[in-house]
Amino acid sequence: NGSMFILNADGSGLVRLDTQPGGDFAPAWSPDGASIAFSSLRDPILHIFLYDLATNKVTRISPPSSRDSHPDWSPDGSKLVFDTTRSGEMQVWTMNLDSSSPREFSTAGGSGESMPVWSPDGKQIAYISGSSRPILAVRAFGEAGAQERQISSAQPAWKPSISPDSRLIAYQGLQEDRPAIFIIEMDSGT
Repeated sequence: NGSMFILNADGSGLVRLDTQPGGDFAPAWSPDGASIAFSSLRDPILHIFLYDLATNKVTRISPPSSRDSHPDWSPDGSKLVFDTTRSGEMQVWTMNLDSSSPREFSTAGGSGESMPVWSPDGKQIAYISGSSRPILAVRAFGEAGAQERQISSAQPAWKPSISPDSRLIAYQGLQEDRPAIFIIEMDSGT
């Protein structure tokens, strides 16, 4: 069972959030700091929930039949990007906070896209593409026909994180079969 905690940057003030058995993980702060979106196994399948910090209220925003996880917020706090199996294969989708207007975002055709993150400037979404040798990919948000762009080398990539200025991406990969952190430029991939 996974639990969620909040603590101060200096390590003090550890507080366990009111969670349920089954496992809560992949938390993402809302831009205004009032809510946390997270994945949970409190239902029979993975769903996305919102935790309101002021009221301690937890609300499921995933439809009952969809397997959704790894949420991340749009910079304006109006949408979430997440991975899902709504169309059968793992893909990246977006939706409004009330779960309306779900939209397929990734375009790789079912190669296993996951772990999406929204750039702080709101212009791009980075995610992991591929299941056997996952790579880091980026696609522009809001541009009709925008193509997926591979930006990492051939090594496996996981858990992308975009810098506050939207210029760099840090991600976990392997170097000589050992876990390592890589940082590359968002535009050039170098």
